[in-house]
Amino acid sequence: MGVRRIYISLAYATFGTLVGLSAFLVWNIAYKQPWTAAMGGLSAPTDPRSLYLSSVWSFLTFKWSFLLALYSYRYRQEFADISILSDF
Repeated sequence: MGVRRIYISLAYATFGTLVGLSAFLVWNIAYKQPWTAAMGGLSAPTDPRSLYLSSVWSFLTFKWSFLLALYSYRYRQEFADISILSDF
């Protein structure tokens, strides 16, 4: 069971890396905006006043807060039988 979980994590990380790299390459090659994506250039490919960058940051914040809560819950469940944690 633990082996399956690591494969899922690796697949998720690989997928995220490929999506990020492809977005970076499209920004640099198709839109001819070298390095501006990495240095916080325009917020969107078409309209610099769009809320695209804010939505991406909001999604990433939500993702990390969800994962932090999930892993905290799993960690607490793993050590639930230890008496020191029952005081909290």
